[in-house]
Amino acid sequence: MASDSQPTRTDFSQLPSINHSGSQIGRAALAVAINELNKGAAEIGGNNCGPWVKKYLNGLAPEGSSWCAGFVSYCFANSGLSMPFQYSISARDLLNQFRSRGWSYNPEQTVVPESGDIILWWRTKPNSWQGHTGLVHHYCHGRLYTIEGNRSSKVDGFIYNYRSMKRVMGLARVRDID
Repeated sequence: MASDSQPTRTDFSQLPSINHSGSQIGRAALAVAINELNKGAAEIGGNNCGPWVKKYLNGLAPEGSSWCAGFVSYCFANSGLSMPFQYSISARDLLNQFRSRGWSYNPEQTVVPESGDIILWWRTKPNSWQGHTGLVHHYCHGRLYTIEGNRSSKVDGFIYNYRSMKRVMGLARVRDID
């Protein structure tokens, strides 16, 4: 996914301190994402190919398909807690699910992103079917730190200037199921 200002790559091998809050399930999903990053999850044998990609696609699309939303879904499905939304390989489908549950918010709102929140971007055109998604690692001093799959050929961490981010469709805070 291209952005107007390229984020700085970084290594996010640790779960943020509890001071960064976030829902229990969001933080548990983030722990899964960090584990995948630390294992070196990456495309193998070509663009959008390999055992990691197939695992994230979860049989919902053939190898070679975009896998960012599958990665986010995988992290929540393997969090050790009940899956609070339907596993999807579409960033836009995820956003629609979050909106229907009242979990979404926009960067313009006063909501501060928390660890385990989900961020979703549009690609090519605002109303196209294409999108991209990742998990919020943490937010600090105007910078948003994320872990994303399929932003590059591997699961990786990125840093963005939150208030000047382009193409953001929305963010979501997945609620804990009681």
